Amino acid sequence: MRVDVVLSDMHLSDRMGVALLGILAGLAVTAFLCLPVETGCFWLPAIDAGKMCLGLPALRPAEFAKALEEMARHWGTAARG
Repeated sequence: MRVDVVLSDMHLSDRMGVALLGILAGLAVTAFLCLPVETGCFWLPAIDAGKMCLGLPALRPAEFAKALEEMARHWGTAARG
């Protein structure tokens, strides 16, 4: 199963960051919204393989990197199986 990953800025100048989620829900997409804070950002899980999941705990950059690595391993294993 192929799943695309979408990274979006919540504060796009045209305010489409959050509206994009409604368009992507139901597709084979995993999406995260970037929420800038002080000198960094948090990553908000928004869609998980097509299912809306906005409201799950935000990920700090190191946690987000680990989540991406885990997704890559999982999808790599699924593609071989």
